[in-house]
Amino acid sequence: MKMLVLPLIYIVGVGSAVIVYQNQEYGNMPIIPAEKQNMSIVSVKNEAELSNQTDKVGVYKNLRVSDTQYSGTIEKAIEELTGTKFKSTAHQRKVLNLAIL
Repeated sequence: MKMLVLPLIYIVGVGSAVIVYQNQEYGNMPIIPAEKQNMSIVSVKNEAELSNQTDKVGVYKNLRVSDTQYSGTIEKAIEELTGTKFKSTAHQRKVLNLAIL
């Protein structure tokens, strides 16, 4: 009988939480509605003014994405800073990538 106390407390606690959540105004909203909605009377208007002119914007480009020497330098700095060791080095990953190709 003593062995059932802890599971019963757990069941009552979780059950209470589920009941309280179900009774909330927006609790447990279904992803798929139970009834189809008539959307034929709904209309959407965009009142924003959009320009036809384009502007130049900055785009991030990593020029060192395939530079294994640079990534090796970064790995060593992180290893020294945190006192950890990477399982594979940038050179080993490059060799593996070349072997796969």
